[in-house]
Amino acid sequence: MYRPSGGNVIVFHLLSPKRLSLIGITFLLITSFVTTPAQTEPGRLYKFHLQNAPFPDEGRINGYNGLPYSGHYDDNTVAVYVPPGYKVNQSVDFVFYFHGWYNNVDGVLRDFKMLEQFLEARKNAILVIPEGPKNAADSYYGKLEKENGFLNLLEEIMDSLKGRKEIEETIPGKIVIACHSGGVRVLSKILLFGGITHQIRDVYLFDATYGYIDEYLDWLMTFEGKLISIWTEGSGTREGTMRMLQRLETGNIPHLNIEEAALQKDDLIYNRIIVIKTPLAHSDLVFLTGNFTKFLKTSMLDLLEF
Repeated sequence: MYRPSGGNVIVFHLLSPKRLSLIGITFLLITSFVTTPAQTEPGRLYKFHLQNAPFPDEGRINGYNGLPYSGHYDDNTVAVYVPPGYKVNQSVDFVFYFHGWYNNVDGVLRDFKMLEQFLEARKNAILVIPEGPKNAADSYYGKLEKENGFLNLLEEIMDSLKGRKEIEETIPGKIVIACHSGGVRVLSKILLFGGITHQIRDVYLFDATYGYIDEYLDWLMTFEGKLISIWTEGSGTREGTMRMLQRLETGNIPHLNIEEAALQKDDLIYNRIIVIKTPLAHSDLVFLTGNFTKFLKTSMLDLLEF
């Protein structure tokens, strides 16, 4: 269970099992109290179980690479976090994060301090973390790799939030998508045929340049988005990063190639393509120096008002 520092956690079922079966969605609501001076309400972390979640999916119905279907490809959990002070608008901005190999939603929330980092960025958006291949060496994200799969999931999330009276309109606004490591594959599919590519503003790659370079660069040349890629030695992303940099340089495409120690906030604001080399370890680079927070702070997402 994720437990923010400086507070406590209350876990409860909002509806009876009978009522849940009638609406076709089961979920858990975790109310997190995080110390913020001007904060007047807790944020709300839902764990929806959605039909358009990545899994289950026929592509892994028999398991994969020695792993069984049960326990690895049968979990349709989608964590959805509404921050304290969230202001309802005519459209809904989202931040999606996709975990990598040998991980899961609870592991990401606990080990990468995702809620804490998201709160610190103070953005008026909703954070979504879908369950991918659970505790598996696998980059396949099931239904999200199909045409309009991302849009289908987004619409179901908005319907679920509207049913909880968290939002009033089911119109998607600005979207940020991020991944760590093996989550890179699903991001490339979302950009190619996810159904709502024109509204994706930022893409964050956390040590994930294992491939799909063409897909990311094609997106950059077609849409007005921003790409931030942070990588480290020894994790296998050097080759892909060097290939990306070569493509950028050969095409005379403006970009910033920088060491993390030299990185300034203005670098993230005024550059559209940023490649950052860090001395941190493969998993540490997501959270140890607050990179998720830093990147989000310089996004086009609106600020929270609390």
